[in-house]
Amino acid sequence: MSASEKQKRLPSYAVLDEDAAQGYEELTQQGVYNLLPTELFWQARQPFLYKHGYQLRPRYSPNWEPSWKGTNLDPTFCEDSIMLVNYQVIDARQLKDNELVAIKQFRNDTQEARIAQFLSSITDPLNHCVTIHEILSDPFDPQLSLMVMPYLRPCRDPDFATIGDVVDFVNQTLEGLVFMHRHNVAHRDIAVENIMMDAAALYPGGHHPVRRHYTPDGLYEVTPLPRGDRSVTYLYVDFGLSSWFPGDASPYVVGRVGRDKQAPELSSTVPYNAFKLDIFTLGNLYSQEFEQRYNSMHFLVPLIDNMRQPRPESRPTAAQLLAQWEEIKADLKESLFRWRLGPKTEPAVERVLNDTVAIAREGIYHLRKFIHGSCRSTILVDVTLVLSCPANIAVNGILLDNACIFQALRKLDVSRAPRPPRPTASLFKLNTAQDRLQDYVLLGLSRIKAILRHGRFALQLAATRRVLLSIQHTAHRSHTSDDTRNMHTPMFSPIHVASIAIYPRHIMAGTE
Repeated sequence: MSASEKQKRLPSYAVLDEDAAQGYEELTQQGVYNLLPTELFWQARQPFLYKHGYQLRPRYSPNWEPSWKGTNLDPTFCEDSIMLVNYQVIDARQLKDNELVAIKQFRNDTQEARIAQFLSSITDPLNHCVTIHEILSDPFDPQLSLMVMPYLRPCRDPDFATIGDVVDFVNQTLEGLVFMHRHNVAHRDIAVENIMMDAAALYPGGHHPVRRHYTPDGLYEVTPLPRGDRSVTYLYVDFGLSSWFPGDASPYVVGRVGRDKQAPELSSTVPYNAFKLDIFTLGNLYSQEFEQRYNSMHFLVPLIDNMRQPRPESRPTAAQLLAQWEEIKADLKESLFRWRLGPKTEPAVERVLNDTVAIAREGIYHLRKFIHGSCRSTILVDVTLVLSCPANIAVNGILLDNACIFQALRKLDVSRAPRPPRPTASLFKLNTAQDRLQDYVLLGLSRIKAILRHGRFALQLAATRRVLLSIQHTAHRSHTSDDTRNMHTPMFSPIHVASIAIYPRHIMAGTE
């Protein structure tokens, strides 16, 4: 079968048998998949938007008919069955470059458009406010307008994975707050829902704008790349409650508005400083999303405490907080940035396994980093995890699939597993400078061995569930020297635990 034929072939789960197809046909005739009243708003504006260079999805064409009608296709996996979730915002494609954008309807009696355009027009490296492409007058309602922006994804979807992800988020959001306040704008509704991200780098093949965990056609699940070492930009959005204080205007406002109602000064009658409110709500976001949720967030506590002081006048300015944050960040070790985020609710077994993988990952990172800087030799350490549940799934890297391995280890009492000694043998006998890096890798692998050895008789696994973790070591000798070095790997015997096994393998390459 050719590649093009494979691409056209639908997955089996998207095709129904005759009885199921008939059932969905009846549901379609009953109007279950009809456009919602809020979707009709956008369907009516489809020709207008197309005229201005924006193409809505096929579902919103004026004469739309379900694509699955009269077929045996499952509507769930037909793209035009996917309904709009947020009626105020719809996705579209720019006709000129096929860029994905978001179009928001808003009322003209607010400052939202004026403030958003003002902030968007300023070129500044600290500017983390959403870009406004253009604003169109609504063709039917003179009290409405349509704001065109880049398509953005919720900032915590996918979840934050490492401490470095948190550091980057705090850095960008503090910079954005300094920028807004420097230009006399108070957001007044800072919340995790109003901080979005440009996550294009995490999804090279794209994703569906509504069913975000699927491919653009809605057929296949899509897995994001890690945020680390990739460009992810966080942006403030939704300036519907924001206030602009030009010149010497007083920053005091009234109103119990915004998503975060925990600020002590909020009042409908007593004026409060809108800038100090932003400080509190952003600090509250850091507390709720990170400090209360994950371990190893101690470095954020001084910053959060400073931002959430009960007396507004005691809170620092945004610029002062950014300076404090730069001092905190300077004291953080680089290795900490790559350490995984461990939820405080994480079970002990899961924590031990995840920490073990994190240790191995950190060791491999340092080993690769060291080797990249060496002109005499190159060593590639690759870890491959193959899962069968029951279909084979290959995952390159050292990420463990929680759903599979933790179900397999649910009966394992890791708390009684012996703590492995720190290994003294070197993984590669190149020179003593590499010993500590090699030992770091071996420490992680030894902990995995100890856990699996302890669970030999405690683990019961179905025959169709197999986990194979293979460690591949490839060593290349440099031809810059006539000397040949003996490279040794520790001789591990395959460790079988029910249907879990670890096999070390090494491939010795000749002179390049």
